[in-house]
Amino acid sequence: MRMRTWLLAVMLSACSMSEGQNVVHGPVDGKAQPEVDGTAMEEAAGEDESAPRDPGPPFDKTLGWKALDTGEDVAWNVLTGLYGSETDWQVFVGGAMGTVLWYDGPKAKWHNVSLASSSEVRGIWAASKDYIVVCGEAGLLKRYYDYSGSGKPEWYNDDVELGTLAEFEAVAGVDKEHFWAVAKGGIIYQHKEGSWKLWKTSDVGMTGSPPDLYAAAALFPEKAMFAGDEVVMFQDGETFNWNKSDFLGYKLRSMAVSEQRYWFGADKGATFELYAGKVTKHQPDAYSHFSALWIAPDGDIYAAGGKTSAIVWKFDGNAQDDWDYLAVESPKFINDKFPDRIPAQLRLSGVWGTNNKNIFVSTKEKLIIHYAVHP
Repeated sequence: MRMRTWLLAVMLSACSMSEGQNVVHGPVDGKAQPEVDGTAMEEAAGEDESAPRDPGPPFDKTLGWKALDTGEDVAWNVLTGLYGSETDWQVFVGGAMGTVLWYDGPKAKWHNVSLASSSEVRGIWAASKDYIVVCGEAGLLKRYYDYSGSGKPEWYNDDVELGTLAEFEAVAGVDKEHFWAVAKGGIIYQHKEGSWKLWKTSDVGMTGSPPDLYAAAALFPEKAMFAGDEVVMFQDGETFNWNKSDFLGYKLRSMAVSEQRYWFGADKGATFELYAGKVTKHQPDAYSHFSALWIAPDGDIYAAGGKTSAIVWKFDGNAQDDWDYLAVESPKFINDKFPDRIPAQLRLSGVWGTNNKNIFVSTKEKLIIHYAVHP
């Protein structure tokens, strides 16, 4: 089924959406990036990080990247996902071995609410610090909330209740009653007003092998978009539509939504923009797998992934399709005195910010990095 008609319908119906969730900023000149040596990256990733990181010299109120690894038990596992809430300035991070963290922005304090699980958290979404939804490998699907009425949030095992072993990749929601989790094999779980419903791509008319789904965006209580292997899907109540023709040969791994503009991060260094019913392909580089996207309040799009060095691509919408790249690294005067302040070969996994001078990025090297004016 072609998607041209519903693309226009999506644009017309989604006229008041929230900002896309999820990436990065930092000054570096240049356009093209060479492919990074994979062996060097693996060696860097395997370094012993058990010792506390030397905090290095002060930033002296300079705008730059700072690794939030101060010897506390904050980032001790591979981090795979990040979500931010502009409403109450909270940041939520998930990772390997059931890692779940949330950051209280106003108080500048991290909290550990990790699972008693060995499974990797791949997707995380939150309505508030007291209502967190996570999903991941081996059927992991849980909610952190006060389900017992005791006044204290605890982890509720939705996965046990559902008996699912789906390989979940992402979760997205609009409020505590309406959210979605997507998985490999074309599986979609929709939570609506207290109960879950399972959708499969094979059940909604899509032919061929079920696509693996990697990304989700909740638009309204009854509307959502999903992306994965060579496909973008749109759900409106009980109706599903999809587009395969514009994404042939690409795995869509991330999404960001802002008003009537939709962005998809893909492998092979590609991103796709859906606007006014038209799909436009952008090619920031040839190597990245864009696992994270973020749309800043000023409309700039940031794309980050884990195949090249710690670089975020930034696009301001110019007609020449000219992208800038931004390196995730400490300011030069910091690196001159302390070269390892932020390792050069980070693999980025998630990004989100409140503005261009307050941005968080998670990495697969166990670091959470904050771009801001630091003391």
